[in-house]
Amino acid sequence: PELEDKFVFIPFGIDTDFWRPSGISARNAEPYILFVGNDLNRDFELLLNIASNCSDMRFKFVTSRLSPSVCPRNVELISGKWQSAILSDQGLRSLYGRCMMVIIPLKESLQPSGQSVALQAMACGKPVVITKTRGFWDLSEFEDNKHLVFCELNNLEEWVRKISSLIEDDEFRSLLWSESRKLVKEKYNSRNFSEKLAKMSFLT
Repeated sequence: PELEDKFVFIPFGIDTDFWRPSGISARNAEPYILFVGNDLNRDFELLLNIASNCSDMRFKFVTSRLSPSVCPRNVELISGKWQSAILSDQGLRSLYGRCMMVIIPLKESLQPSGQSVALQAMACGKPVVITKTRGFWDLSEFEDNKHLVFCELNNLEEWVRKISSLIEDDEFRSLLWSESRKLVKEKYNSRNFSEKLAKMSFLT
């Protein structure tokens, strides 16, 4: 505690001019659910079970952690890895822009996970369903069922139920599309991040 002044928290920001809505409305989105990510805090076993239990829905997985042989028939696997640049930022933005929602199932951890994907999707005006872990980056600002949808129990039944409720409720999806973009643009943009960083003096 006596050293707490040595630590300053600056919320991570993204380029909200680049990550922006596609112009496709909540009611006109393509009927697929998007998952993006490679880090080992993603719960890939749960992800596959979600897709298997939502067999009437289409999924697109952008990850290098899975092979086609383990994916259900309703999953389109796009091998994505930042270093290999198989999928460009523009290509990823297009996937966000056309999808119905983005899901981020996570393992319990104190380490933040899924932050970049969640903020990018929200900046594109897309509903995000994410596991509520102890490592979530800023619980004070993100309101459940307003800015995104938290899965606290993080079991298969809860995930299927919350995905189904989003699919069936156009007004709920529209609210999330609006409020998520608003929050990210106001508080989690790269300009705010860089300005706060510039004000810091690490020499005093």
